[in-house]
Amino acid sequence: MPIVDVIRAEGLTKEYRVYRRPADRFVEALLRRPMAEVVTALDDVSFAIERGEMIGLVGRNGAGKSTLLKILGGVVSPTRGSAAVYGRISSILELGVGFHPEFSGRANAELAASIQGLGATELRETLPRILDFTELGAFLDQPVRTWSSGMIMRLGFSVAIHVDPDVLLVDEALAVGDQHFQRKCLERMREFEAKGRTIVFCSHALGAVASMCSRTLWLDRGQLQMIGPSAEVVSAYEAELLASPAEPVASDAALPERASTVRLRAAYTVDAAGNRRDEFDPGGPLGVSMQLRAESESEQIHLVVGIDRVLDGVCCATFGTNWDGMKPLSGKRDYTVSLIIPDVPLTPGEYRVYAFVGDGEALHLHDRAELNFTIRGEGDPGALCEVGHEWRVQRV
Repeated sequence: MPIVDVIRAEGLTKEYRVYRRPADRFVEALLRRPMAEVVTALDDVSFAIERGEMIGLVGRNGAGKSTLLKILGGVVSPTRGSAAVYGRISSILELGVGFHPEFSGRANAELAASIQGLGATELRETLPRILDFTELGAFLDQPVRTWSSGMIMRLGFSVAIHVDPDVLLVDEALAVGDQHFQRKCLERMREFEAKGRTIVFCSHALGAVASMCSRTLWLDRGQLQMIGPSAEVVSAYEAELLASPAEPVASDAALPERASTVRLRAAYTVDAAGNRRDEFDPGGPLGVSMQLRAESESEQIHLVVGIDRVLDGVCCATFGTNWDGMKPLSGKRDYTVSLIIPDVPLTPGEYRVYAFVGDGEALHLHDRAELNFTIRGEGDPGALCEVGHEWRVQRV
C-alpha cells in the first residue's frame, strides 16, 4: 500500500535544559540536584502531511517553528513523541549551516550536495545547474566567509532544491534574499510541488503563505494553535497579532517592516448587476468587488479570495489572479476588481469571504478584508454544495 502521509508527527514534545551558569552542570552532576530550568519549545504537537502538499508554518518569534523543522529534518531529537518523514529530505534551516567559511562556494556546494545524498556521477551532472541557479558568478570561487547572508541563502537554496528531495523544509531563509531571487525561489518551489513533492514553508510573509500553501499550521508558545485552510488560518493568526502586542524573542528573524503602497479601500459581495448585497439564492450568481488604491508606479499587485463556511470553517473555494495566469496590476491609480462566480453551488447557510491584496509573488501582504454573506433557503447542513441530479428507477 503506498504511503499517503509523507510526514506524521504524534505527541511531539521538545524540552531544553537551560543552565544559568556553566558550572551548574557540574554542581548538578555532583549533588544530583536539578540546577536547570526546563524550557518547552514544543508541547504535544500532532499532525499529518500528505504527499504533494505545500504546507505553511506560521507563528510568532519563539513559537517553536524552527524547532519543529529541525526535528522533521533530523537535526535534533524530540524529548517525547515521534516524527516520521518518508523519503529523501532536503532543508534550508539556518543560513550557513553545513558550509565551511574558508571553502569557496563551489567547494561548499559539492560538499553539501554529497552530504545530502548525491553520488559522484549525479554530482558531476547536477553541480553546474546548482551553481548556475545561484547567479553568483565569480563569487563562487571566493571563500564563503566573504559573502553576504543573501549570497549564502542563494547557495543553500540552490543545493536544497537540486538534490531531488521528496520533502523540502524551508525556514525563514528567503527573507534575506533580494526580490528577484525570492521570486525565482518561489517559482521553483511551485514547480517542485507540481511534481508531487512535499514542502513545509515557514515564513512571516503571510501573503505568500496564504496564496501558495493549501493548508497552514499555526504554532503558539510551542502548541498547535490551529491547522486548516491557509486563508482561514492566516486570517485568525493576523487577528491574534492585531489583538495582542508582540513579544520580543531573540530568534527567528522576521521580514523587515515596510510601508504598504497599496490599500484595500472597500470590499463587498455583489449580484450579477454589480449591486451590493449579502444574501443570494442557491445556484445563482455571486460576485466579490474590491476597490484598491495603488500609490506606486512599479509595485505589482495580485489578489487572492477565499470562501469558508462559517458553521465549521470548511474551505469552500480559493481564487487567485496569479493562479489563473492573470498579469499583475501595476501603476499608480485606483482599481475596481471583481471576482464573478456565475453559478454558486453552495448549500444554504452563512459564509465568509477573505480578500487578500499582495505583491507580485505575495511576499508582502498589502491589505486584507473579511465579509460575510448568506445563501438563502434550507438544506442539509452536512453538505457543502448542491450537485444537479435526478433519480431513475427501472423495474425489471
